[in-house]
Amino acid sequence: MLIDPDLLEHEEIWAAAGTWHDVFALAPADLQRVSGGMVVDFKRGCLHACYHAYMSQMTWRADEELIERVKSVAGAEGRSMNEYVTFVLDVATNPELAGS
Repeated sequence: MLIDPDLLEHEEIWAAAGTWHDVFALAPADLQRVSGGMVVDFKRGCLHACYHAYMSQMTWRADEELIERVKSVAGAEGRSMNEYVTFVLDVATNPELAGS
């Protein structure tokens, strides 16, 4: 999670999740603490570096038919191809997710 430093200037911020009933107040420092978020000054243009601070990249080569099948299944599940491949690899390599 990336946090704009301007949020830290407020005593209290409001967050929402899901519906308009799921709104709550918290201190910006608490948001940073519970989320593990990194404070990023987007006005200074470090989005690219900050994005890569949390992610790695790999190149996957496969035949076109397999790529199209993966795209099709990902789309049917409402996921991006990246989300779907990440999910499949996570389930395949994490015993706690077996059977997901």
